[in-house]
Amino acid sequence: MSKNQINKKHSAFDYKLAFGKHQGKTLDTIMKEGNASYLHYLAKWDGLRPTPRRMINEILKHEDKYKIKFILPFGKYKGSSIEEIELNDPDYIDNLLTWKDLRESTRNAIVKMRNDLFADL
Repeated sequence: MSKNQINKKHSAFDYKLAFGKHQGKTLDTIMKEGNASYLHYLAKWDGLRPTPRRMINEILKHEDKYKIKFILPFGKYKGSSIEEIELNDPDYIDNLLTWKDLRESTRNAIVKMRNDLFADL
């Protein structure tokens, strides 16, 4: 095995999860599918072993390089990106932000999306 193959095999981008709802997928694929919030969750999980934790933390350092769309996992617009909802029903997004029990990752995604969308205004 060449040195490049060894490095690639142990790369965070090519690391495959051996458990959970994304079992068998590479971390790169999970990020490309817009599931960074799942990796953030795993990174905080006490039961995570050292190697997956190291790989997840490594790929999360590159999060800004992925064009990530946050897909709403609940409610009236379940399965829609928050960008789509913002363009079609911004009042719904405003309402979400008033929820006290809204997940921090969802709130952060909405704030980031709005900052990105309205940065040029």
